[in-house]
Amino acid sequence: MEGKATKRAFPLLDLIERHKLENILETFSKATGVAAIITNVDGSPITRPFNFTSLCSKFNRCTPEGRKLCYRSDCYGGQESARTRQNIIYQCLNAGLTDSASSIFLDDHHIANILCGQILTEPLTPEVAAMRARMIGIKDIDGYLSELKNVPVIPFERFKAIVELMHVVTQTISDLAYQKHLLIRRSRRYLDKIINSVTDGIVTTDRDGVVTMANDACSGIFGIGKSQLLGQRFPSLFTGEPSVARLEEYFANGEGKSGRFKVKAICGYTKVIPIQMSLATINNEDENQVDFVGVLRDVTEEERTERMKEDLTGMMTHDLKNPMISIQKALELLATGQLGSLNDGQQQILDLTLQTGNQLYGMVTDFLDTYRHENGLFRLSKIDCTMETLLQESIAQVDLFANEKGMEFIIDGQQGKNCLHVDFNRIRRVLVNLLENAVKYSPGGGIVTITRDQIYGKTLFHRRFDLPEECLKLLDPDRFYLLMSVTDQGLGIPAEDAPYVFDKFFTTRQRNKCERKGLGLGLAFCKLAVEAHGGVIWVKTPLNEGQEARNGGCRFSFTLPM
Repeated sequence: MEGKATKRAFPLLDLIERHKLENILETFSKATGVAAIITNVDGSPITRPFNFTSLCSKFNRCTPEGRKLCYRSDCYGGQESARTRQNIIYQCLNAGLTDSASSIFLDDHHIANILCGQILTEPLTPEVAAMRARMIGIKDIDGYLSELKNVPVIPFERFKAIVELMHVVTQTISDLAYQKHLLIRRSRRYLDKIINSVTDGIVTTDRDGVVTMANDACSGIFGIGKSQLLGQRFPSLFTGEPSVARLEEYFANGEGKSGRFKVKAICGYTKVIPIQMSLATINNEDENQVDFVGVLRDVTEEERTERMKEDLTGMMTHDLKNPMISIQKALELLATGQLGSLNDGQQQILDLTLQTGNQLYGMVTDFLDTYRHENGLFRLSKIDCTMETLLQESIAQVDLFANEKGMEFIIDGQQGKNCLHVDFNRIRRVLVNLLENAVKYSPGGGIVTITRDQIYGKTLFHRRFDLPEECLKLLDPDRFYLLMSVTDQGLGIPAEDAPYVFDKFFTTRQRNKCERKGLGLGLAFCKLAVEAHGGVIWVKTPLNEGQEARNGGCRFSFTLPM
């Protein structure tokens, strides 16, 4: 059984490349003047034939009977050589020519033969040759006999020396094959150690989805031994629709494709665990699919952690929002004087507290809306409004902060009502975030410029708006948009940070250690809210290249459909 397994696992061409074998045979044939070929144990050819006589190539191997007899003869020679462990000289079973066989061994297993000859040590009589030709179905006897005359005649002692050379060549090939076999075996043992040391499950299956290999981690995933996994259909190890149906479809139609699956594995016949799995095809040297390979990871802990995080996030956002609203309402009652008049100092402190409360409420709102968006719960509540109203309320929320730094807001661009149909609170929050950032990162006494323009969609494609390519794809060129921009006089954003400013939880390096640093949700929320309305948002920075760093500037722009 061990010998058979080795022959299947390591045919000669898996150990030595065909072109190397053929180079050896070609050189041997040119040096000796005899024919040579390497065959399998059953006599079927492995390499091309070299220096074959025309008698063999044109006649002996041209009929089905002749070809079958040649293979049988080659098989006989190889078997006798393997039995005696010596090279043998014999008469071929077809034309009666003199041949020789020497067996290639791999660790005591006969895996191939080297055959040489197709010569005569003494002439054949025409009568015997014609009889042999008729036995294999040759019709052109005269042509057969004519080609027989071209068969080399070599004295037996001379041919015996050639056979000894062939035996040396055979031993060399056997040694090369054995060394490659040892290297492959060591490599497979090392690969087995690596595969069995990883914590993820690794499985291979045949084209029908039957498990052919599983590593140690699979035993823990499925709760049974590796030997019990072998031979089972891979989809049968999982439960639940439609994931199992997708697996079945993959094995039926997944040739040449990769796939990712979230499935439930049956562990120990009773327990069910969540698995994240990747499947891919394995191709042979000819790029034909032969197997599937899968990598499985138990995500029980990840799912438990994710649920805890979601529960905590949901609880925090909802539980923080309600008391924040209550605090704001109470502060607004005090600030408007409905509960009594306040002196200037008290009013100033109260206004500062109210603005700080608004900022905290804004962060909680950004966090909650981001959470809603990630869980498919983000919804817009649109109303008719004007950009002027949105601007007035947004500036009012950051006005106290701007006054502290001696900042001034300048509103530029087209006048008019600029009617919109948007979620008022979300767009106001977008403006507040952009204005707060502009004030925060501008030097004291600076200017924040707000521009608004009605722009036809195709106009936005003009390069003067610096609209990124990925944003252009999201816009309708045949629609009118309101274009809003907020420009500051700050340091600008580092070039390496600019592509990531709208990512969740991303914050640029602090430009000044005294400046406040947020959660990194403000701009992420702006992108989420603007794109939910069918618009886009982008940044250009620095605006004034070549000037001193303090005047680098930064402009955030966004569009909203009119």
